Amino acid sequence: SIAAAPVLGGRDLAEHEGRLWAMAMTHAADGAWLKGFPFQLDEAPLSVRRDAPGVGADTARVLIEIAGYSAAEVAALAADGVVEVAAGAGDA
Repeated sequence: SIAAAPVLGGRDLAEHEGRLWAMAMTHAADGAWLKGFPFQLDEAPLSVRRDAPGVGADTARVLIEIAGYSAAEVAALAADGVVEVAAGAGDA
């Protein structure tokens, strides 16, 4: 036997937009409402553990820890507008 269940297609989701708000939450940074998952898994419930990182939240860490840049180099890139570093994110 093949395990199968009905799945909503794009049209179905558009017609039942309220389903996306089943697990709605607010974003900590700006209080914006975010939609949850458009589906549920009975055997493995989905949950949102934390907010998505904001723009530039991980830039300094990635450039320093992975790309090998110094904190001063990252600061210079940010000052020149080459990269965006979130406030306080450069304190690595």
